[in-house]
Amino acid sequence: APADEEERFSLLDRLRAIDGVEWGVLALFAISLVLHLWNVGPRAYHHDESQHAAFSYYFAMGSGYRHDPLLHGPLQFHVLALIFKVFGDSDFTARVFHAVMGSLLVLTPLWFRRTIGGAGVLVAALALVISPSILYYSRFARNDVPVLLFTTMMIAGTWRYRTDRRLRWLLLVAAGLGLSFASKETTYIAAAVLLLYLNAALALLLRQLLKGIEQLLCAAHLFISTRIRRAYWSVFRQ
Repeated sequence: APADEEERFSLLDRLRAIDGVEWGVLALFAISLVLHLWNVGPRAYHHDESQHAAFSYYFAMGSGYRHDPLLHGPLQFHVLALIFKVFGDSDFTARVFHAVMGSLLVLTPLWFRRTIGGAGVLVAALALVISPSILYYSRFARNDVPVLLFTTMMIAGTWRYRTDRRLRWLLLVAAGLGLSFASKETTYIAAAVLLLYLNAALALLLRQLLKGIEQLLCAAHLFISTRIRRAYWSVFRQ
């Protein structure tokens, strides 16, 4: 009982620690979830959607799964097959994974709060809620929006780790990279762009390090030359 009471109080403390910006983003996330899930099943299926749903259905029914690069990564087929097994197969369940991924995008500006501030977080979250293209493709059984979320995870983890050396940010990068590679081949392009940024950041770090070494060598030179001049002056005075 004491352990349960302590856990309850810790949960209450965490809830009290949520500020206005976070509550605002959570409210926008709830609105986004309603927009993404509302009447998501009845719309006619696109050709790509029909293939993704069909092969996921075959997988769920026990026909196995064989990776085909034409249909991109295996992640969505495994997730959709699991959803079909648990919740049944329907036009709605075939799109629910992508709808949830699109809604989760609304929470991602919180990772950049230190850079863009509270107002920037709210504006960015609102823009993600009302974006017609994101809303459309989030109600679409393709892997574009999940890859967008995973790419944001990679960028946010890299950005935060530069100033906050915590394991959680490296794990966020690793999770985003792994999930993105399991989703679509465009991850090679996103990873290459991220590596260019990391190369530039490393070059700047090395420049600062070399500048520090240069200053240290200058200080050592001044110290040694001063000692030599003092020695010569002592000899000259004698």
